[in-house]
Amino acid sequence: TNEKVDKNTADIATNTDSINQNTADITANTDSINQNTTDIAANTTSINQNTTDIATNTTNINNLSDSITGLTDDALLWDAASGAFSAKHNGSDSK
Repeated sequence: TNEKVDKNTADIATNTDSINQNTADITANTDSINQNTTDIAANTTSINQNTTDIATNTTNINNLSDSITGLTDDALLWDAASGAFSAKHNGSDSK
């Protein structure tokens, strides 16, 4: 029976060490989960801001495209057929 007591005592010590290690691992994992949760929240905020910025940039690009298209109504353009520049105002030849 002393052998069994010694074996049980050794097993209890081993199990206690294992429990302590598991507790430390759980604490570390919880810290990691908490940090990941914080990082996800920050990334979500960044993604939302990027989405807003992309929409704004798309609007600005479209506005610039419209402005550039309108420039041809009042521009000095090369006319390959006549071999000369053509000045237009409001889309009509100037005088």
